[in-house]
Amino acid sequence: MNKGIVMEMSENTIIVMSPNGRFEKLPRGTRNCEVGEEILLAPAKPRMKVPKLAIASSLAAAIVLCFVLVSTLTGTLPSGQVVAYVSIDINPSVEMGIDNEEVVRDLRGSIRTVKLLYKP
Repeated sequence: MNKGIVMEMSENTIIVMSPNGRFEKLPRGTRNCEVGEEILLAPAKPRMKVPKLAIASSLAAAIVLCFVLVSTLTGTLPSGQVVAYVSIDINPSVEMGIDNEEVVRDLRGSIRTVKLLYKP
């Protein structure tokens, strides 16, 4: 640990002169000291500054996510949109698209040719 002499004080910071003559600005925190007093210099932890745009965009994303979750959990999906597909795979295959009221909204059919691998 380095020691330093307090040269100047403000509400939030302390300016300290280290033994090699460098002036360092430290956060005051809960330190009780006076100008001219020798104190221990603790290594300063760098603070990350979060931009306001990042805070605003994350807040907006959280609000949108809440709306999506609430509308999904309460079942307030608009009717008329396909929400599920049911596929029946027999020859011919049929695929039905149903909405949240279980009404068929989309219907597709296809004929698949099957090759027989066994020849008697």
